[in-house]
Amino acid sequence: MSSQFANRDSRFANWLDMHLLFCIMSYMKPQDVLITLKIISFNSDDWRIIDIAYNLHLSSSEVHDGINRLHQSEIMHMRKHVVKSHFVEFLIHGIKYCFPAILGMKSRGILTTHSSEFFKKIISDKKMDNYVWPSENGNATGISVNPLYKSVPEFVQKDRFMYEYLSYIDAIRIGRKRERAYAEKQILKLLR
Repeated sequence: MSSQFANRDSRFANWLDMHLLFCIMSYMKPQDVLITLKIISFNSDDWRIIDIAYNLHLSSSEVHDGINRLHQSEIMHMRKHVVKSHFVEFLIHGIKYCFPAILGMKSRGILTTHSSEFFKKIISDKKMDNYVWPSENGNATGISVNPLYKSVPEFVQKDRFMYEYLSYIDAIRIGRKRERAYAEKQILKLLR
């Protein structure tokens, strides 16, 4: 009789292991935010995984897995359409908790958050510290901020849409009240 319980216990343990593995694999990852933004930037349902991978410097399998996670988290519907209201809600209310910014030492890099050109309308204080994504190709110096994903500094210089919205996202992750409010307002424009 004890072997009967042992068998049942091992089946339960296997089920639990598979369930935990599924849960771990289904969590959103930072690159999923990039994938979603890129799909929105295409402004069409006529996109291919290989195009997203190329533009974001990701592998096709990373994009495919990301799309599956986005579908599970209900940010994508039918693996082709972004549910923009869910995505914007996540960006405004959840991203700074899921993917917090880590500030580092002064570094050379690409301007982000309130330091980027997209905040010129509201920021006129020249005494504020610059924030940068570390990059040898950058032309500014400032406090380093970890980008959402390591490939961000590689592609933002060629993709204005991604650069703009990733700067807004960084403002939500590390900005003060004024910068966060402006970034939220700009991110809400994604709903249009």
